[in-house]
Amino acid sequence: MQTTPLSKKEIQLLKDESFFHTKRIITEKIFHQLSEAVKAIQNTSSFKKISFPKGTDITSGKITKGENYLGLPFIILDFPKLFSPEKIFAFRTMIWWGNFVSCTMLISGERVPLVQKNLLHHFSSLRKKDVFLCVSESQWHHHFEDDNFLSLNVLTKKTAGTILSKQEFLKVARKIQLSDINRLQKFSAESFEIFSVLCF
Repeated sequence: MQTTPLSKKEIQLLKDESFFHTKRIITEKIFHQLSEAVKAIQNTSSFKKISFPKGTDITSGKITKGENYLGLPFIILDFPKLFSPEKIFAFRTMIWWGNFVSCTMLISGERVPLVQKNLLHHFSSLRKKDVFLCVSESQWHHHFEDDNFLSLNVLTKKTAGTILSKQEFLKVARKIQLSDINRLQKFSAESFEIFSVLCF
């Protein structure tokens, strides 16, 4: 079996330790920022008003990391969160290396008709807040290509209603550039407040 040799550039990168030391430091700082984001979300006025589904984690959340979402590393905070076979209530903050910082709210189960109705009711105001609507049949993708998320700014209320009628979940999202990472806590809390109108 013939092997593919490494190029000079690849060998140079293989020998370079500095990137991985820097990556570890960056990851630790982001973990700390996400821990602070939990507190920022808890301190929003909306957090205190929402009637969360029974079993929702509203105290600590969960931070996880991985190395391969579409080939690139990521760090995720799920807070508040509930994942069960019957229902999902999850607010997710995601840092995807090389791409963006995003916040998503995913709801499935018996609350879906209510939150879909609320999205259409608040359609005009959500449009002004750079909100994206999931248009995929899957609720588990996070990229912002047109087959997964579309900005409400390019949708009519009627088209959004048609999309929602075909889904058994509701997922909305916002994103900022990685260059704005130091706004992470504020962006996360702000996005939670914006999405909270779906829950009332």
